[in-house]
Amino acid sequence: MSGTYYCCKFAEIYLNMKKVLLLGPLFLISLAALGQLSGSSYYQDFNSLGSGNLPYNWQGDTIATATNLGTVVPPFFNNNTWKQVAGGFKNVASAHGLLAGADSVTQANSIDRAFAVRQTSGSGSFHGNDPGAAFVFKIDNTTNLTNFNLEFELQSLDSSSPRTTTWSVDYGLGANPSSFVTVPTTGNMTTGGNTFSTANITASFGSALDHQNQPVWIRIVALTHTTGSGNRATTAIDNFHLTWSGTAVGVPDLSRDKSIPVTVRNIGSSDVMVNYTLKQAAAVSIKVFDLSGREIYRAESLGRTGNNDERVHLNLPQGMYILRMTSGSYSSVAKFTL
Repeated sequence: MSGTYYCCKFAEIYLNMKKVLLLGPLFLISLAALGQLSGSSYYQDFNSLGSGNLPYNWQGDTIATATNLGTVVPPFFNNNTWKQVAGGFKNVASAHGLLAGADSVTQANSIDRAFAVRQTSGSGSFHGNDPGAAFVFKIDNTTNLTNFNLEFELQSLDSSSPRTTTWSVDYGLGANPSSFVTVPTTGNMTTGGNTFSTANITASFGSALDHQNQPVWIRIVALTHTTGSGNRATTAIDNFHLTWSGTAVGVPDLSRDKSIPVTVRNIGSSDVMVNYTLKQAAAVSIKVFDLSGREIYRAESLGRTGNNDERVHLNLPQGMYILRMTSGSYSSVAKFTL
């Protein structure tokens, strides 16, 4: 398809507020459309929300219970601030590099996005979400794959919300699961309580998802009522990282893929190597931003058909930065550290 790009999914090193999590100097991640896993892991940073795209295989559900998947609710893709009280699934700025008091302009300018939900009392069009709000990820099957483990960030983003929400991780099997099984997690699974925080969560599925020749649903879900009084929390998830043993062989549906997956490798104290692959020669733009959204580097070039390597020299302090590559209506975002 003209204008469609294909390469390995981008590599990433990301920094959270309390520790550095090193995923590897050239850590490849990928996912095909229609829920088909590929490679040895899947990583999602939700930055595509900033371009108005919910990643493939993701949905937000309300009225979710331990015996019911719930009802799909389309998210609001326009920039939403953490303290907006209207209920719904939303595109918001991730907590990375920002303070609880960041104003609406700062939040809107951040290209580091997160998938969020604002719980409400359950009245109006966004109903059945206290309890019942769920971030849902669907996999078509896990044939020949074993030992699934999950890491993600659970963010509490509105420090003015006193009411507390307790979340859990569960899974269901089949086209329309009639039961979900909660799995053990480590990390703080509560949001609200007047906190602005990022918790690193891990979950192990043991052998439960091994060799499943049927759809697999993984949820981050609020199955119990919030506690306390006052506003409910704005809760977000970010940096969702699912790993398994074995190699998945899903084939990407490039006719729907509107991204340019790219790898970024740190090759010195002030340089990174950007690798990308184009199906055909095309003009590309590379921009680098700091975590406040300030543009600090820009370059235009013509990418050739096939594999491309572009060295980017950045005379910048050590820290985390965000690279955005665009070509026509296609784009991709990757975080990296110097």
